[in-house]
Amino acid sequence: MSQSFPHSPTLLERAQRYAAALWRHAADGLRITSPDELARRLAICQHCPSGEFDGAGCRVCGCPVNSTENSLRNKLAMASETCPRGHWQAEGATAIQRPRLTVGMCMVDDFDGVYFTVQALNLYHRELRGQLEILVVDNRPRLDDHGSSPEAAAQTGETPSQRVRNLMAMIPNGRYLPYTNRQGTAARDQVFEQARGEVVICVDSHVLIAPGALRRTLDWLDEHPGFHGLFQGPLEYDNGSVSTHQVRTWGAGMLGQWALDSRYRGDDGPALDIDLQGLGLFGCWRDDWLGFNPHFREFGGEEGYVHDKYRAAGRPVVCLPWLRWIHRFQATGQHANYASSMRQRIKNYIHGRIELDQDLDDIHAHFYGVEPYGLGRDPQEWIELLRECDAECESATRTQEWQSTAAPTGDDCAGG
Repeated sequence: MSQSFPHSPTLLERAQRYAAALWRHAADGLRITSPDELARRLAICQHCPSGEFDGAGCRVCGCPVNSTENSLRNKLAMASETCPRGHWQAEGATAIQRPRLTVGMCMVDDFDGVYFTVQALNLYHRELRGQLEILVVDNRPRLDDHGSSPEAAAQTGETPSQRVRNLMAMIPNGRYLPYTNRQGTAARDQVFEQARGEVVICVDSHVLIAPGALRRTLDWLDEHPGFHGLFQGPLEYDNGSVSTHQVRTWGAGMLGQWALDSRYRGDDGPALDIDLQGLGLFGCWRDDWLGFNPHFREFGGEEGYVHDKYRAAGRPVVCLPWLRWIHRFQATGQHANYASSMRQRIKNYIHGRIELDQDLDDIHAHFYGVEPYGLGRDPQEWIELLRECDAECESATRTQEWQSTAAPTGDDCAGG
């Protein structure tokens, strides 16, 4: 039944109504609404027909309204609750309403990066209110003090995971999900798997997106209904210069060097076909995501691989020139701290090439050759890594192929 609230509730009235809601919740056996029902209720509140959603809660009853499944922090999660204006129960309000766009990120101990990315999304893209979901996948969830540094505990009293979880509980369009099944940057698969939006943009947890860029991207997708590829945007540096893509050149253990396409004409230019680009920001329709190789671990190996995977499937890779993003490279503060060993990075590159049936020569030349073209690593390691990758893939074809046709030994291998 709809209740009457003639004025905005005072703090005392909020407390009384919250206590009454908790009593009903307890009497109902603490039942929690399903994720789909919670999403339906939230969508209705965000588009409140009475205009009484203030971005954090309901102006009528004063209760917190957000996306968390913690019923102590969210009225929507209490199965026993109803909308005081009757909007949840109204005819025509039964369909599950999903956001148009999910912007998601994985994070490892990076509260500062998550905070500024999330708040910039809400502050600079307000035209998407009600259409935008913000998703944080915590790849090292520490919801107690175990594993925190003494310095961090002394300064905040909370782990980065606790701080991010609490932040996302306050963000009406935010969600926090812990995830540990896969460790490393390939855990970004979860952003696409868990997203509720039709379109998904995955960013690093310290990336800022130019105002208006998300709206223009949705408009561009509407204008190109046959597009089922991967889209990215130009990286903008602190001095205002940009890189539209990367060229397929090795350097310092990474494939891809930043570059500017001569066809680039600024925000109003056309979409550009590109070879590869850094994965600080990338996106597609949720159902079009092709996924990372299941053997990827730790950091590295994705650039070039994911782009080639789309092209192998007959799908384009483009730079949308207005979709500018800024990445925290040199700024002070706590950076995302993914495990990153060069050994595992090389394995990632090998696994990607095996999946796409591509040759390994340039990988070998860069990591096991000598300067200026290579890193001069122990040549025996290469054969060991091939054997490990073959074992993980339950195949021995690559090791046998390399040893029989191309595997240099001794000084020949060291010389690239």
